[in-house]
Amino acid sequence: MTIGSALRRIRLRRRSGGRASLDPTVTIARGAVVEVGASGALVVGEGSAIGRGARIIVGSGSLRIGRNVEVCEGSSITVLAEVEIGSGVSLGARSAVMDFLPPAGTVEAPLREQRIATAPVRIGDGASIGPNAVVGAGAVVLPGEKVMPGATVGRVV
Repeated sequence: MTIGSALRRIRLRRRSGGRASLDPTVTIARGAVVEVGASGALVVGEGSAIGRGARIIVGSGSLRIGRNVEVCEGSSITVLAEVEIGSGVSLGARSAVMDFLPPAGTVEAPLREQRIATAPVRIGDGASIGPNAVVGAGAVVLPGEKVMPGATVGRVV
């Protein structure tokens, strides 16, 4: 663990107003972005690592990341409702986890007026999400399961 990583953890706790709880062994690489909104909550377990260029945005709802989770370079996790990632999970480079679906309203209505559908996401212990894979709203990845590179897992609209 580097001094830079420790400073990034401290800054995150201050900016989040206590809505982010990170174990002291969590590492946050330079260039990673972690944001917790006013109605969001983030918990990251011991030994977890957030890679360079990774983006974790908890706008609202909650994100729970277990122990020894690796969020690889360029991966993103975006939360509007609830995401739970078990222990020992690996999120491959440039993978994405999101608990919402884009609006499917009429093309005449502006996006800001359309309702976004959300559904909880669960990724079980020891699961592996391949590079460039997308885990979407309502997805359940069972413990130990492997999501192939470039695959999409989620509820079909």
